[in-house]
Amino acid sequence: MVTSKLLTSLCLASVVGITGCVSNKVVLPEPAQTISGTYEAKANNAVFPIQGQIFRLTVERVATDRVDMTLVATVDGQPRDSLVYKSAQVGQQVTRTDLQGACVSYSINLTSTKAAGVLTMTCEEINVFQYKMDGQQGTVSLKFRKL
Repeated sequence: MVTSKLLTSLCLASVVGITGCVSNKVVLPEPAQTISGTYEAKANNAVFPIQGQIFRLTVERVATDRVDMTLVATVDGQPRDSLVYKSAQVGQQVTRTDLQGACVSYSINLTSTKAAGVLTMTCEEINVFQYKMDGQQGTVSLKFRKL
């Protein structure tokens, strides 16, 4: 009788335990919202499709995984030239850093009539985009820091 009640209690406990379990879910941040903002870079004598002393990159969310981007080059504080990328898709990659942590990196492939390139934000530098553009004279790059 005691054994029967004990077995019944164990069975009920295991059934409740099984049905009461919840899975661990990773909730990733929304890519477009996470990277939205204004970034700035200083010229490094590289040849770009637009020329200037300071480059300002504006990233605006248009969907969960899409952004509109404007890259403006200025000389002596005056806008000189710009590139516009509409509805660029934001890629998101999760990299495990240790047993309990992970890092989320972002990338955006850019195409326009003037230039094609890629923007990447990795875990090594937070709020910094690396802009790499493939051109006739090799790959050139700029680092944009969030303002």
